[in-house]
Amino acid sequence: MRIAVLLTALVSLAAISGCNILDDSTLARIEATGGPLNADPAKIEILVELPPGLGIPEGAAVMNVQAVRTDTGARNSGSYILEQSARSDGLRRFRVAPEDVDRLRGQQALLREWEGEAPDNTDGALTVDVSGCSIGAGPQPTASVSIFAVVLPNPTPRPLARAIPVSSILDAADQENLPSC
Repeated sequence: MRIAVLLTALVSLAAISGCNILDDSTLARIEATGGPLNADPAKIEILVELPPGLGIPEGAAVMNVQAVRTDTGARNSGSYILEQSARSDGLRRFRVAPEDVDRLRGQQALLREWEGEAPDNTDGALTVDVSGCSIGAGPQPTASVSIFAVVLPNPTPRPLARAIPVSSILDAADQENLPSC
């Protein structure tokens, strides 16, 4: 299966497509450990380094998995809430909500079956949508956001996207319209 890992950060009305800023070595390591179809959803962990003034409300991060069989036209999609927590190093940790883990495992099993039957006719995408909010005056336009992935069995965070300028996510008008956390 050709699964495209695409991070999409939706901050208010602004959107940034992350496919051109993703770290190729981290993506290769994820693929080498079995890729998104074989990762245990209970152990998927994305870490985000937010600048001062930018927050993510609870429940505002959602992982979406979509796939299509081009030979049969069959489609499958699912959305999964990502719960967040703070780490001692200041990073925000996002994990699939416990109530969504079994449903995601079921979708993974179906998509692995599709891949086994028709690998050249199965296409998929994994996206993460995140809505932001402002803390105080909001983030400085020169600030940046970084995203890391934990690629098991090594629990060391690996860069997924580094130093994404806030100004590439939010223009001045978007910053002014960010809801307060």
